[in-house]
Amino acid sequence: YVIYYKERDLRRLYLKELATDKERLLLDHGGKVSNFAWSPDSQKLAYNYGDDERKINEIRIVHVASGETTALGVLGYPRVWTDTDEIFFYRVSYSAGGVDWSLVPAKGGTPRKVYFDAGAGSTPAITPDATHVVVVKSKKIHLVSLATGEARAITAGTGDEGGPFVSPDGRLVAFAANLDGNWAFYVAPLDRGFPVKQPPRIAGVSQLAGFRRGWYP
Repeated sequence: YVIYYKERDLRRLYLKELATDKERLLLDHGGKVSNFAWSPDSQKLAYNYGDDERKINEIRIVHVASGETTALGVLGYPRVWTDTDEIFFYRVSYSAGGVDWSLVPAKGGTPRKVYFDAGAGSTPAITPDATHVVVVKSKKIHLVSLATGEARAITAGTGDEGGPFVSPDGRLVAFAANLDGNWAFYVAPLDRGFPVKQPPRIAGVSQLAGFRRGWYP
């Protein structure tokens, strides 16, 4: 599937099935819909629904086949739907001066905070099994255990790194870095020991901001 807006109308979300090229209106709540995360089986989509007039700002889930929606009643912005059937989401913590990252069961329940970003300048990535996050510390990507808090540098390079995204099978992390003085995309294995001395270079880029979309099987 592909999801998209038309004419910058953030109140309505359209869905197209690539196999048949059929298009239909998926969401039309009257308020703004944003920050989407597909379920691992691509049958459901988590999103943020915001309506200032009705004072609504929450995570909701839509079933693609039926169009039925479920409100989780949790303030937040989805990022990834994990294999543990949880939604990895964020919300700004104004009192702490950073961003709280949490997991909430897709079936509903109490969210649990798993990471606090004090402003490292890069969005964290989570492994599909929800056991680790990849974060930026001192301009280097690190793998952090959610159970122990242990952080390990993933690469041995000396350049700046950011924009991490973990592959659907949890074996690789893709990221942007200027390891040779120019920004490029790289991948590094997460299952072969750290630090990775020479991560493969995928392609050159002109700026880091272009690599924030996701990794698809």
